[in-house]
Amino acid sequence: MASPGAWRAFRLFFLGLAVLDLLLPLFLIPSGVTGFEQLGIGTYAQPRFFQLCVAAFLIQYVYIQYTAFRDPRAHATCVTLTLFIRLTFPIMYTSAIIVWGEPWSLIHTMFAAAAAGDVASAIYIIWGMRRFGLKLWQGDAEAIAPAPDSTWLRRILLVLAIAEFSISWNWMLAPKFWMTMFEVPFTVDPFWTRATGAFLLNIALIQFLAFIDINRYRTAVITSGVFRALWPLLYWYWAATGEGNFLFKLSITFFSFFDLISCITIFVMLHRSTSKGPRITPQTIVQPAGSTAAA
Repeated sequence: MASPGAWRAFRLFFLGLAVLDLLLPLFLIPSGVTGFEQLGIGTYAQPRFFQLCVAAFLIQYVYIQYTAFRDPRAHATCVTLTLFIRLTFPIMYTSAIIVWGEPWSLIHTMFAAAAAGDVASAIYIIWGMRRFGLKLWQGDAEAIAPAPDSTWLRRILLVLAIAEFSISWNWMLAPKFWMTMFEVPFTVDPFWTRATGAFLLNIALIQFLAFIDINRYRTAVITSGVFRALWPLLYWYWAATGEGNFLFKLSITFFSFFDLISCITIFVMLHRSTSKGPRITPQTIVQPAGSTAAA
């Protein structure tokens, strides 16, 4: 039988991940270049635009992991998403180390340590899911009393998932080609570009889950909307002051309005759908033996 202490520790683990993913953007956004220079690895800070994109993704993960902390059972979708996110990072870090090769530097060590930490985190999440009876595709508590389906919302989410899936492979497999075309400078290797592509694969999965069932994976729908809300300000700022040619700035300006419209559409359609039917709140969920309700 699981103890209350083990359940509390499992929840607090997600809070710790959320805090960590909040601290990283707070470092990358204001001092992503100067901070790397002070560590003697300034050449790895480029391309700056995609470093900021990584910071935006981390802010999105703060929401996911904080929601999992609130109640891993009522918001089990966020537990699943956190697991996949943590499994993505080691692949990304290891591939960067391989691409960089010799000589071994501080950032190699940092990424190796981060990869080991994320593998350990994934193992702990899997252990916790098994101990507390959380299934991989369990979904959220709201699925117990589903609201009427929204066919158009699901279609929109599917289109967005396919788009992110397609774009992600361009950034991961041909970053140097696109950086050259868009005249975005980089030095050692466009790692941050490839990292952006890997993160886009995660958001594609999130939006695909939301497409499957907007009630069962309701937090995935919300996450998709949160994701869309993060980009317009970054895109407008970079189009006005950042590097890159006219084609690059034109494309990110277009996507800024596309994401803004998508964000508004997702939240409006989700509200209309859920307001038509009953909802089961996390407080109505019977907690497993040894667990406590979310604070």
